[in-house]
Amino acid sequence: MFRFIFTTLLFVCFSPIVFAQGKKSSERGFIRLSNDNDFYKMREGTDQYYTNGLFLEYQPKNTNRDLGIRRIFPKLTTQQATYTQPRYGFGMLAYTPLNAYDTTNHLQDRPYAGWAYLSAGAVSNDAIKGERLTTTYSLGMLGPITRQGTMQIWFHESTKRKVPKGWDRQIANDLALNCNLLYERMLWNPASPLEFIAIADANCGSVMNYASVGGMFRLGFMNDYFSAVSGLSPKVTKLMGRQPTRRVISDNLNRKTQMYFYAKGLGRAALDNSLLEGGYLNFKNSPYKLLKAETTKFYAQYEFGYVFTTRYFSILFAQTFRTKEFKLGQATQWGTVGIVVGM
Repeated sequence: MFRFIFTTLLFVCFSPIVFAQGKKSSERGFIRLSNDNDFYKMREGTDQYYTNGLFLEYQPKNTNRDLGIRRIFPKLTTQQATYTQPRYGFGMLAYTPLNAYDTTNHLQDRPYAGWAYLSAGAVSNDAIKGERLTTTYSLGMLGPITRQGTMQIWFHESTKRKVPKGWDRQIANDLALNCNLLYERMLWNPASPLEFIAIADANCGSVMNYASVGGMFRLGFMNDYFSAVSGLSPKVTKLMGRQPTRRVISDNLNRKTQMYFYAKGLGRAALDNSLLEGGYLNFKNSPYKLLKAETTKFYAQYEFGYVFTTRYFSILFAQTFRTKEFKLGQATQWGTVGIVVGM
């Protein structure tokens, strides 16, 4: 009951800002497809903890049509802040214990869990000041209904790999409702090939409740981070004809090709996690789950990757490390492969 009340209060706290409106941006549309998998770990592939995530996102081109959907997304308070066209997505994620091939259910190990959802989001971007607010709402389900266990078993059987055991003890079916806010701001841009960006992240809902702070740096041949929400090289610079209120390096405004390295670090305070503890409404029916006392309240996440981008195409390869999310757990690692195609 306490978790339900806390989540309700968080949504109420966000409600005063969700009806702001902003200018439309000239962002092009894009399709983004990415896959997280611990099989992509450098030097070794495994099936443990966060074992697979598949994400598809579509953002149409900005048009003069406005059906009012932007009004449900918060915006930055600056006058020059623009809105992207709302984006829509689908995601599915699978989690297993440390040893997914053991028929026994080790006490205080991570439970099997599946999560699938549909999402809607939008970005409020201020290229002049160098800040961005990304909002994503998602609605989906946890549990066997997502078929994550079925898909993992099918994939392993099809590729003649060892088959995971224990999906019959996964987290029970439950509602997955989430709201995520991500705020980014330019901290320091000392030279053309280097940027430092501050990050704050908050998530509330029936899946996870947490808050994060951290930062990111980028190194290489790249456009200004806030010049294009999609990350694709823009046809024309967004800053043309406007005076920025921060240092902007002219070489980083309209590169046709970008190649760079990035590294990101976050510290996270976690209130709860239904992928570990079971869902809000049906947690009593989960065959196995962790107690709140067995989970960690603070953990860190580090990510580094390489990106190659043109005006119509981008590819990313990254590695992510996360410290343990429950007291008897271990640190985990996975890789990401992603592509973006512009329209």
